[in-house]
Amino acid sequence: MSMELITVGSGSKGNCHIFQCEGEQILLDCGTAHRHILVALKYDFRQLQYILTTHHHQDHIRALHRLVDIDPLMGVCKPWETEEGETLTYWEKKPPTEVAFKIGNFRVYPIPLKSPSTGQWLHNDAHYKKASGECPIYAYLVWGLEHCLFYVTDCAYVPYKLTRRAINTMLIGCNYTDDVEISAAKAAHVYRGHLGLNTVKEMIRVNQTPYLKHVILCHVSADADAERMIREVKEVVGEGVTVDVAEAKKVIKLED
Repeated sequence: MSMELITVGSGSKGNCHIFQCEGEQILLDCGTAHRHILVALKYDFRQLQYILTTHHHQDHIRALHRLVDIDPLMGVCKPWETEEGETLTYWEKKPPTEVAFKIGNFRVYPIPLKSPSTGQWLHNDAHYKKASGECPIYAYLVWGLEHCLFYVTDCAYVPYKLTRRAINTMLIGCNYTDDVEISAAKAAHVYRGHLGLNTVKEMIRVNQTPYLKHVILCHVSADADAERMIREVKEVVGEGVTVDVAEAKKVIKLED
């Protein structure tokens, strides 16, 4: 089975990844300039099955309208879409169910990231409609045939245990190391709305199974110590699991 992850962009300037399986593709966020995505797709939409978006911030959906303008029939999953302040599941092209759906070689399961104790969303936005500053945020389980990829970014933590899903690849936002100095003005947004290295390591530890083969750290801050992140995550996963950092134009081969 031929699979790879192609990163178009990763970081505060824009996030977009292509999960490719047996000649079919799914876009994981589209927060870069649309021309960069077109280049990565080789100006060919025939293999692109769907666009999955995690939340409404521009570094994750910047190119969305341009891509849909180019291909009006393109399916887009944006479960964070709201109406009158209530969170709804919204589909540009409605899948068979509102829980999980299949498209081409892929099966997709959106996961709302909410605090089990308070019910609040685990990302924040001071300008969002809710007075609390909550920002609806979703993770995704994506199966490319039998290969399971878990994509999560821009949340304070992951409140679920996912060992029953037998995840093969984790694509995880790892924004900062926990001992880094962050200004008071940015602290609330960074700490409440992004995954730090210690949280990422614990999430991997809790959810790792013998099926895990790849951990790819994404949305790494430009001033973060990426080598340290790789080193410490390797200490958690042990032998037999590759650990990498997603970077623009980087292609990572995925194996079962």
